[in-house]
Amino acid sequence: MIKEIQREINAIVSRLQLSMDSFIEDHQVFFFRGKNTFNKLDGRKLLSHLSLFNSSIEVILRYLTTIKITGNSTEEEQQQFIEWLSEHEGIEIQLSIVINKNDFLKHMFNNRNDQNIDYKLYVKPTYLLSSINYDDLERNIFSTYKHTIIFVPFLDFSIINNKFVTVIGNEGVIQDYDINQFADVEKQIKEKVKTHKLYCNSRVQWDKITPEHFYFPQQDFIDDYGILKALNMMAIKSSLHFIANVSDEKEFLIRGYKNIRIENSFDSLLDTEQSLYNSATKLFNLYNSIYEIQTQDKLLITRNVLTIYLQSESNIADLIKQFDEIFASIESNLDNYVKDKVKSFFDKKKDLEKYVRDTSEGISKQIATVSDNLSKSWLTLIGAIIAGVITYSTRGSSPILVWFFLLFGFTTFVVLGFSIKLAEKEKELSKATFDHFNSLLDSITEEEKVKIIGNVVDSKLELLSVVIEKLTVFRWCTLYICLVLTILFKLI
Repeated sequence: MIKEIQREINAIVSRLQLSMDSFIEDHQVFFFRGKNTFNKLDGRKLLSHLSLFNSSIEVILRYLTTIKITGNSTEEEQQQFIEWLSEHEGIEIQLSIVINKNDFLKHMFNNRNDQNIDYKLYVKPTYLLSSINYDDLERNIFSTYKHTIIFVPFLDFSIINNKFVTVIGNEGVIQDYDINQFADVEKQIKEKVKTHKLYCNSRVQWDKITPEHFYFPQQDFIDDYGILKALNMMAIKSSLHFIANVSDEKEFLIRGYKNIRIENSFDSLLDTEQSLYNSATKLFNLYNSIYEIQTQDKLLITRNVLTIYLQSESNIADLIKQFDEIFASIESNLDNYVKDKVKSFFDKKKDLEKYVRDTSEGISKQIATVSDNLSKSWLTLIGAIIAGVITYSTRGSSPILVWFFLLFGFTTFVVLGFSIKLAEKEKELSKATFDHFNSLLDSITEEEKVKIIGNVVDSKLELLSVVIEKLTVFRWCTLYICLVLTILFKLI
């Protein structure tokens, strides 16, 4: 298919007696505007090529009058075009030809509407090269969160790719992509960018780009146009943007044991024995190891080590020359840090286990206290009712019983209200204290916390709530029963 794109563009250009160098390109169109003299132009063959692409290619001829033709022009318009050419043969005319690259690709590929893939066409490799800069990258090349496939039909190589980008040259074969593998591209990018913005202050504002967009593990073709060189340079720059405390297009500021500034320039690398690809690989691997897990801790260690090895004013070559020592030091410091974190983890794990046990026992005591109050209250109420019935049956003194149940009901209501309020406050305090302690255990992941804690504390808190609710219901029931008995004995 790449050969077909190249062949069709070449056919249209040659039919119009132009050269590729005559054309200008931007991100949307590939076009020519100028003067030209046609000699023996076969209009019908030109129309046969245009018909393959409907309205994605437009040819406009102007000399006193203007005529426009596209691949979906009517037969009448096509006939007028052929006649116009024959009438103006050998005459210098104004010529415009515009290839809409987006529409062009739609007609070349049936899967142009894949939700997770964004297609880009760069007819001139030099234009793709000029677009690898801070301003154009996100605005034009990586303008979406989709996997980006870039077609460069006049670039002499096959294919290079990573999980975010595929670049296909004129020797490449368009693969049958598994669309599902690109479904999480947006999530991956957003998570890395969010983490980057949390710990780094970069004036290069990218929301849809990470260093993964520029690093290609396999680079096995001759880089005649310098495209791989530009990508490797951008892989280095973007990796440093994701490491430095503050960065812009001129320098990277890193704060550690001291402040250092790394010049954002590649002139210094010309004097090193390291290839750009090897340098890009080292910086990318460092970035990747930082952003895999525990980013904040790894960034802190990396920045401190860099400020030890580098001078206050440094360049990228200084970093690359000492990178092996720097990386080894980072790994060593990270190992020690991890050992300390592991010890801290087990210490905090023991603390959490003990606190869970203590909290669980404390809640159990609260449940027992509230349950005991509920049981005693029931026995007291039943005893009061029995005593009232016996008193009435033996003495028949209704006024005494009226005041007895009235006083008993309100006294019980107040006392139980105080007990319920105290139990609720204790429950809230137990939960708040436990949650606070839990939040302080930053070295234990949420998954580990769940394994240690389980649902014991939550279950007991829920049981305590149920018991308090029952005591509340009983409190009101006692008041109502006493009021009913008071009225009953008053009426008798």
